[in-house]
Amino acid sequence: MHRQILSQTIRIAFLLLGTLTLLLNASCSSADDDFVTGHKEAIAKNPEGVTLQIRLVDGKKQFHKGEIIRLELAFTSDKPDTYQVEIREYDRSGRLFEERYLVSPAENAVDPVQNYFWGPPFFGGICGGLSGLPRVLDTTPWTIEFEINEWIRFEKPGTFQLYVISSRVWDQNDRGRDGHTITKLPVASNIIEFEILPDDRKWSERTLQQAVQMLDSEVVCSTTPPIFQTASEYQQYQETQKKYNDLGAAKRNAARVLRFLDTEQAAEEMIKRLKGANPFDGYDFQYYIGLIGSSHREYIIKTMEKYLVSTDHPVSEKFLRALSLCAYYLQLDEPMPVMGSDQEENSKVFMAYHDRQRKRFQDIETKYLEQLIQAIPKKNDQAKAISLAGFVELTWNDEAAKRESARIAEYRKELPLDLAPVFHCLPQRTKQTLLDIRWKFIKHPAMYPVIRKIAEGPPDPQHRVTETAVQRLQEIDDEKK
Repeated sequence: MHRQILSQTIRIAFLLLGTLTLLLNASCSSADDDFVTGHKEAIAKNPEGVTLQIRLVDGKKQFHKGEIIRLELAFTSDKPDTYQVEIREYDRSGRLFEERYLVSPAENAVDPVQNYFWGPPFFGGICGGLSGLPRVLDTTPWTIEFEINEWIRFEKPGTFQLYVISSRVWDQNDRGRDGHTITKLPVASNIIEFEILPDDRKWSERTLQQAVQMLDSEVVCSTTPPIFQTASEYQQYQETQKKYNDLGAAKRNAARVLRFLDTEQAAEEMIKRLKGANPFDGYDFQYYIGLIGSSHREYIIKTMEKYLVSTDHPVSEKFLRALSLCAYYLQLDEPMPVMGSDQEENSKVFMAYHDRQRKRFQDIETKYLEQLIQAIPKKNDQAKAISLAGFVELTWNDEAAKRESARIAEYRKELPLDLAPVFHCLPQRTKQTLLDIRWKFIKHPAMYPVIRKIAEGPPDPQHRVTETAVQRLQEIDDEKK
């Protein structure tokens, strides 16, 4: 009797398993069909005569999770003197929005920083950048490379398909509205296929170690070309300069390796290096956006909170902003509202949502700013100097002043007293920023001897710190008359 019941149970289980498998296969098949159908529809809308071909740059078909995947886009047109293409490769926000990357299966591929660029608290309000002249398309391919990781993090192993829709092309005869705004013509590419391999801890650890070693390597190079006595001296200088440039490119790539690796170890390495010591070299932004886009936000918050109060770790603007954003995104539980047909009502709903989320983010940032105020007296001189500069950058504008707490408002008045003794520890570019566009927020009698010493010191033509100090000193002397 028991054997008969067991046999029936097993048959039912296999029947249910088979049904579930069929349903899953049907679901996957439906998703695949939608992907292929969407691609066909996009291709049908391509401008006449324009082709976009994509390929994997390295020729590989298999990649580890977190490995950089480079993609080449090649634009051509068999209609001469008809289309132009936008050649810009970067945007001031850190991401170009000229391309869309469509992936199947979509559920295992996420945009790691979608919230940062499109959601609260910024709502896409960061953009801009310079561009060269557009290129006229012809039968000779115009190519540009991107890293898929910038847009997509593959959450699970498996085989993926991908195509791109680019908005770089327009009809050069389109003069636009009022002679300015042209209409971009979406161009869909071919489909490529590749595989994401299962987690490989040894590969991740080895890749992390290699990136760290590269970031720690140095080649000394003179910023001002010396006077050469012989041809061999000039050749040696050129070789050193090339090594320096090559190393710079390799180090920038290593920073992006850390950004995309998406392990806790890589996250902590980025936290350690996010110091604001050279805020314009590009590395800090890679670590900043890498931390925001990481899937290990709980670990990142816990670790950054320790570094926030550490005596020897500087808390730059990007450090505190990354910590605040990670904490904010982790608590984000209200989706963006669904909009209806009434535009006026949509605007009200969206702005109400915008205000709620901005307030939530500001409360989190305020909490960490107050913790930083408590930690600053215990930090060493260099860490204190950069932390004070970071505090200024996060609290200088009128909007920040309106919503700051009483403790932050009080400390803004005290800050120059703490900054003056450690101002010499700041990077030159940070000094220039504070003396130039942030001067009214640090202007205080305690800073006057600091300004005089800089003004009377050696010139700094590269960063204009001495020149700006002379100007501020003249303003101070004029006020005393």
